Amino acid sequence: MVPDMKKALLIYCLFFAYPLAQAQNYSRTQLDSFAAIKVPTIISQAEKLIPVYKNVAAQLQQNKQYYNEAKCYAALRLMYSYIGQYDSAAYYTYEAVKIYEKYNYKKEAAYLYTEGGYSTKNSNLPLAEKQMQKGLTMLAELKDTFGLASQYNNYGVIKEFKNELDSAQYYYQLSLDYKYKLKDTVGIPYSIMNIGTLAGINKNYKKAVDSITKAVQLFRETNNIPTEAESIFELAEIFYKEKNYAQATQTFEQCITIAATVSYLQLIMQCHRRLSEINEETGDLKTSLFHRKKYNIIYDSLMNETGIKAVAAMQTKYEVAKKEEQIAKQEVQIKERNNQLLIGVFAVALLGFFVFYYIKRLRFKKKLALIQYENNMRAERERISRDLHDNIGSQLAFIVSGAQLKKDDKQQQLNQLSEFANDTLQQLRTTVWAIKKDKITVQEFAEKVWLFIEKIK
Repeated sequence: MVPDMKKALLIYCLFFAYPLAQAQNYSRTQLDSFAAIKVPTIISQAEKLIPVYKNVAAQLQQNKQYYNEAKCYAALRLMYSYIGQYDSAAYYTYEAVKIYEKYNYKKEAAYLYTEGGYSTKNSNLPLAEKQMQKGLTMLAELKDTFGLASQYNNYGVIKEFKNELDSAQYYYQLSLDYKYKLKDTVGIPYSIMNIGTLAGINKNYKKAVDSITKAVQLFRETNNIPTEAESIFELAEIFYKEKNYAQATQTFEQCITIAATVSYLQLIMQCHRRLSEINEETGDLKTSLFHRKKYNIIYDSLMNETGIKAVAAMQTKYEVAKKEEQIAKQEVQIKERNNQLLIGVFAVALLGFFVFYYIKRLRFKKKLALIQYENNMRAERERISRDLHDNIGSQLAFIVSGAQLKKDDKQQQLNQLSEFANDTLQQLRTTVWAIKKDKITVQEFAEKVWLFIEKIK
């Protein structure tokens, strides 16, 4: 079971050397030498390169070159992983992720989630699967086929660790199919290797040996020493399961020799553990004790209990920090919504006040207009009353006084009374007509004027 570490190293180490050119206190020639470092050298010289990368990361942080700072952290994660200091590897993983997510570097964050998740499988398998699923989802959204081809292989390892062997086989084969389509000669042997180890678990030893041997050859052709050593270890494991102890011993010792060239202590430790068990089963207790002591020495320097707890604590701290950040964002959103709601309520209240004021003012104007109308009507009635009293009243008084006819010329008097009565009746009709009319047309006005003129004549 091996991850696509070659690609990971290329992505996070070789490419990450270029940002160093912008850092202070390093010449261009020195920085070019970083870019030219090969993957095996990076691993074998990890302890020497770690302080250099730390120094560069600090300078990048001072210069506010956060993207390049995150790249240095990602490189440091790989270095610490290979020397077995998983607490430091976890620390730099989360430092890099924080920067990538803060500045929305989605692709880089996706790779780091998958690689970081894979590296935590031994200490926290549920968290490892959760992180890898998140990274795979992000890669799928980005349509990064190359990344998916690599990380499906690593996710198959997680499934294998969970003893979900059918799922592991599915993801190994899916990864291999992607790589063949992409002609990914670097990544192909990783998937072949894992398919072989899975065949060994299923006790199909012939297929396992054939697949792993092919992977070993492909890794050797690409000069990928660390993964060549891992594949040799897996081949030795198949011989051990077959109880072919002679072949297994020879292969484990070969693995130790190759792993030592790149200081791959974690793998060397596992070889000594297995050799101790083989010699114990074959009755060579002295040799078994020798390998057990070798195992313990490396284990004490790498896999101490404090380190494992530190990794778990770092992971928990990061998850809690993420939750707190999400809660804080939700609180800000709730506060903003409440403020918007308060502003909306205030605006509605203010609008309601203006509407109420407008309606009240409109009603007041109508009431004032009604009062003015009633006053005008009263004044008009008083005017009409005066006109009736002055004109028609005087004429009626004349008629009454004229009704007492004298003895002479009674006919003439009657004619005058009749004329006055008709005139009075006409004036009364005109007054009533004027009162009843809301509007008088020009033609009607003209007719009344002509009648008045005729009367004067």
